[in-house]
Amino acid sequence: MGPLRDSETRALQRWITLVANGWSVVDAFDEQGRRFLVARPVRPARDSELLLSSREAEVALLAALGHANKSIAYELGISVHSVGTYLIRIKNKLGLKSRLDLVRLLAGIGAVP
Repeated sequence: MGPLRDSETRALQRWITLVANGWSVVDAFDEQGRRFLVARPVRPARDSELLLSSREAEVALLAALGHANKSIAYELGISVHSVGTYLIRIKNKLGLKSRLDLVRLLAGIGAVP
């Protein structure tokens, strides 16, 4: 086995070890003759944490379409406070930071224009 093949094998073994121990490789790059891996720990999510409830999906869609919280509350027959609570849950479940991120996500999957 040549030196190149040997280094590829070691790199693959390191990657397998990272993944097996709950890490996800985010990026890899070379700098000054060295190979770097950027990894982060992965917390396994339960299916229930990933799925939006039907009400959360309704709120998310209306918010992504540009409706104000008050308008969403009126349309769905819930309080404005509940709309805010749903939006917080939606952002947490989807790992989003803002309403704009929600719009971008739903536009990216074709749910909204």
